[in-house]
Amino acid sequence: MREQWLAALAAHVHRLEQQLNPDVALDPGMLETARRLYEVLGDDEGDLTAWHTLGMYYVHRQFGHVTRDERVSSEELDLVEECLGRCFAAGLDVPDYMLSIAAAGAADPARRMMAAAMRYPDAEPLTEVARLWQRIIAAVGVDEPARPTYLLNLSAALALRFERTQELADLDAAVTIGRQGWETAADDDENLAVMANHVGNALCVRFDHIGVIADLDGAIGVFDRALRVIARTDPERPDLLSLQSGALAARFGQTGNRADLERAMAAGREAVEGSAPDSADLTSILLRFGEVARRGFEQTQDTASLEAAIDAYRSALDRTRGPEDDSLRAQCLSCLGNVLLNRYLMSAQAEDLELAERTGREAVALAAESDPARGIYLNNLGVTLKTHTDRGGSLAQVQEVIAVFEESLAVLPDGSPIRGLCLANLGSANWDRFMRTREAEDLEAAIALTRQALATLPDGSPARANVWEVRAAAFSERHSRTRDAADLDEALSAGRQAVAMLPEGHAFRARTLRILGGVLLDGYGDIRDAALLDEAVAVSRQASEAALDGSLEQLLTWQNLAAAVGDRFHRDGTAADLHEAVGLFRRAAEASDGGAADNG
Repeated sequence: MREQWLAALAAHVHRLEQQLNPDVALDPGMLETARRLYEVLGDDEGDLTAWHTLGMYYVHRQFGHVTRDERVSSEELDLVEECLGRCFAAGLDVPDYMLSIAAAGAADPARRMMAAAMRYPDAEPLTEVARLWQRIIAAVGVDEPARPTYLLNLSAALALRFERTQELADLDAAVTIGRQGWETAADDDENLAVMANHVGNALCVRFDHIGVIADLDGAIGVFDRALRVIARTDPERPDLLSLQSGALAARFGQTGNRADLERAMAAGREAVEGSAPDSADLTSILLRFGEVARRGFEQTQDTASLEAAIDAYRSALDRTRGPEDDSLRAQCLSCLGNVLLNRYLMSAQAEDLELAERTGREAVALAAESDPARGIYLNNLGVTLKTHTDRGGSLAQVQEVIAVFEESLAVLPDGSPIRGLCLANLGSANWDRFMRTREAEDLEAAIALTRQALATLPDGSPARANVWEVRAAAFSERHSRTRDAADLDEALSAGRQAVAMLPEGHAFRARTLRILGGVLLDGYGDIRDAALLDEAVAVSRQASEAALDGSLEQLLTWQNLAAAVGDRFHRDGTAADLHEAVGLFRRAAEASDGGAADNG
């Protein structure tokens, strides 16, 4: 019967195309034939002849109604759009006067094509989807209410293709087209929250690849607008808050603006608290909050923030299941390793360092070679391994650290915001190797790599403090070999800049002060400038006061302060300086015998 119904309907349409007769167009018997044909077609998108015939039949019925000044039912309008939309999606010609309606009707087939394309690893199906959305957008008018949503769908197809190809041109196009949709969408658009999620996230992804802060600014602006206008009960709200929190934290990492960090913490907490326990987004929300809390700890040394980060990462890790979650599990493990390392640096508990290394290695092992985050996980693992070597590791262990950082640099995109951090870490690792080999090649590598790091890291990046610290030590060492005044000037300048970047209470402040004190003392020994010695005593005293009780750092600061005060005794002959120097050396010796070096 299907063929008979189609033949009858095709003949009917042909007759109407020759001469429109409202009575013929609105014939009840032919309407019943059309309904039966529609029912048997179902979801069969392959019979385009039937769909085209049905579509044109309903077009002529519309003309018949209009000729009689009758209202066209919404059901018949929808049928025209659906039938001709299937034809448009397949590339069939439709009359120009029906083009925009057919294009709108192709949106549903385009969405189905997108869902199917997402199941395949190659990019070609997504290319077909993108082409269809481009045709749809070109055919509908600029005033089409759904146009912002169509632009969003095209942007989403390009963003998915970027995930497969890693071609930045796809990501750039996704951002540009997504922003066009976002900027033309009304505040009451029912898809506004979904648009904000996609466009803001695309901007953040591009920042991760090319490191332009303007992308973070744009993402934060998108999230701000969406959160301002959507309902507090909107199910998308927690994820938007979380994305906003992550973007603010990332911008803080580039600029050091405390206001961004405070906003990030508040938004992250609200996102976690507002998420349903069974939410599919909760794992990602926990991961982002963990990162924000970690940054908060590093800035404030607030242990509550550190424990909040650990809890968030462990909760996220517990939500990962089978092999399909390997990529997400790798991210959770790497992040957890970072905060366990932070806790080790605070408490000097060896089990935290051991667990940080174990989770870091597992993260790298789980990450696929093609995973764009693999370079980040390698950098994180390198930091943990380097902390081990800082406790007195062998040359072979230092070589492994360098190899890990070099592999990280090899896989990170050229514009990655992590690249400057990795250069800084590699420079520091080469300095560690120099301290074991005393080879000039390693010393020069440390200086060159830290110079590259400073050229790459944004001016406000907190990571610059460590770079300045390494340069202070490296130039001081080179000055001891060359006695070149320029090297001493570089060492002093670097040490002072490093100290200036670290707030009171920062975990590394004592070490950085100690290094600057050593540089000042070295400078005094070379040029006998009394001001350098006085500054060396003052800085070394600050280092001693900032060091954690019972730590190896405290022992080293006592030794530095003793040397500085001893030199001042030789200069001024003040008995109090002699007594203080002797007392400090004695305390350092007793602490060393008592095992202070085992406590951090």
